[in-house]
Amino acid sequence: LEAKFLVRNRPFYASVLLWLLSELCESLPEAGELDSPKMAFIIDEANLLFRDNNRVFIEKTEQVIRKLSKKGVSVIFCTQKMQDIPDNVLRHLENRIQHSPYAYTPAQLKEVRRVASLFRKNPAFDTFEALTTLTSGEALLSLIGENNLPCPVEKGYLLPPQSYMGRVSDTD
Repeated sequence: LEAKFLVRNRPFYASVLLWLLSELCESLPEAGELDSPKMAFIIDEANLLFRDNNRVFIEKTEQVIRKLSKKGVSVIFCTQKMQDIPDNVLRHLENRIQHSPYAYTPAQLKEVRRVASLFRKNPAFDTFEALTTLTSGEALLSLIGENNLPCPVEKGYLLPPQSYMGRVSDTD
């Protein structure tokens, strides 16, 4: 779903996405315990969804995300800042990928500490320090493991797509 025109009207955009997620909730059967989700629903620029939205919208989003996880659907919100996603929604998201955050002011560093505290600790490294020293292509990962518990945070590498960018020739 490409929503570049919907994004111009944020409340309408948020309503359409919430309706779409609700429809998935209503139409999909219960999936039980799965090793991996049947479907991933990725929402980019999540800050557009939650900025200026009211409490009822946020509560409904939280409820739908909780139900979707039981149906084998993972919802992934992509945003520049973790604080763009309300805490009561954030706590129901199963998987986290955190790139190097921008942290130059005391307030930004405080937010990075908060983000670091959201990950399950790994005794091999300090999560806050790891966050502040990530380089291009590195991220911290926290995935759901056995018994639906988050695994300890790990450092990971994200590779760019290994594909051709450009016009396809007639022979290709």
